[in-house]
Amino acid sequence: MSTTGLVRRVTPRGRHAPPLEVRLAHQRSRLLEAGIDLVETGDVRDVERMSAEAVSRHAGMSKATFYEHWSNIGEFKLDVCLELRQTAAGGGLHDVQHAAALCNLLVPDSFARQLAERLQQLGWTPPERKPA
Repeated sequence: MSTTGLVRRVTPRGRHAPPLEVRLAHQRSRLLEAGIDLVETGDVRDVERMSAEAVSRHAGMSKATFYEHWSNIGEFKLDVCLELRQTAAGGGLHDVQHAAALCNLLVPDSFARQLAERLQQLGWTPPERKPA
C-alpha cells in the first residue's frame, strides 16, 4: 500500500508484460483515478494548482508518462471532468450535481468551449432548454 492510501498495482515487465495497448490504457486509467482523487479530496486551491507533477506523483508514475497521454494539464482536467460526469450519470441527481460542481472547479471559463467541443465529439448533445 502506498503512502497516499491507494493500492499500487504491479504491472509485470519483460516478456510476461501485457501488450502495449493494455499498459497504456492502465496508465491512463491510473492517472485519471489520481486526478479524480485529488479533486475529491482537495480544496479549491489544490484544484486550481493541480499540476502534471502532482497527478503523476499521486498515481505513482513519472511526469513523462503523464505527457504521453496529455499534452497539457488543461486537457487532463477536461478528461477528468468528462470521467466524473460519465461516472455520475448512473448514480442519480446528487452525483450529477456533485460532478458538475467539481467540474466547475476544474474547468474555468477559458476551457468551457473546449469541453463543449469534446462532448460533441463523443456524441453528446445538450438538452433543449424550455422557455421560462
